[in-house]
Amino acid sequence: QLATQARDEFWDDTTNRTGRPKPLVAASVGPYGAFLSDGSEYRGGYAIGEEQLAAFHRERIRVLVEAGADLLACETLPCLAEAKAIV
Repeated sequence: QLATQARDEFWDDTTNRTGRPKPLVAASVGPYGAFLSDGSEYRGGYAIGEEQLAAFHRERIRVLVEAGADLLACETLPCLAEAKAIV
């Protein structure tokens, strides 16, 4: 919300609009392993399946979208199952 507010304040000044598109706010959707804090965000060897990963990310993504993010930056996903779960 802070990033969206700052972007909107910047964009409200018409002198900031010259020669550029409106800036977008990207919200970071990191890996499940970062939540675990055990280094698994680099390996992706989680002890849960795709459905559980989807449930984990669903609420976090909802909050980011409702906060006004224009884009979701799904980054550092170490395994295909997690990428599929986010999609």
